[in-house]
Amino acid sequence: MNRIIAAALLIACITGAVQAADATHVTTQAELDAILAANEGTVLLDFHASWCGPCKMLAKEIETVTTAHPDEVTVVKVDIDKAEALATAYKVSSIPHLVLFKGGKQTDSAVGYMKAPELTTWLGLK
Repeated sequence: MNRIIAAALLIACITGAVQAADATHVTTQAELDAILAANEGTVLLDFHASWCGPCKMLAKEIETVTTAHPDEVTVVKVDIDKAEALATAYKVSSIPHLVLFKGGKQTDSAVGYMKAPELTTWLGLK
C-alpha cells in the first residue's frame, strides 16, 4: 500500500498536480489520495470552475484564511471542467463546493460562498 501511495505522489509531482504554491491542483482520485495520505491535518478540497463568479469570490476568502493560518490547512483545488470524474465521485452538483478532510477522512462538505470568518469557523481554525 505504501508503494502505491508513493507512486501516486510521484506521478502527481511529475505531472504538476502537486505544486509548491499555496494551493495544489489535482485532476484524479489518485492524486488526491496521495495528498490525503501524506497529510494528517486539515485538507480543504475546493471544487470550482474558471467561469464561476462565486468560485472566484470564495478563492479570495480562502486565500485570506490561509494567509491568517499558515501551515494549518492544505488547500486542494479541483477544476470541475478538467476533473469530471472527481466531481462526480464527490457528488458535486453546484459550485463552489467544499469538502473538508481531517486526518485523511472526509468530515464535512458545504456548497456556496462563505466569507473568511465563516470559513475559518467551518474549518475549525481559531
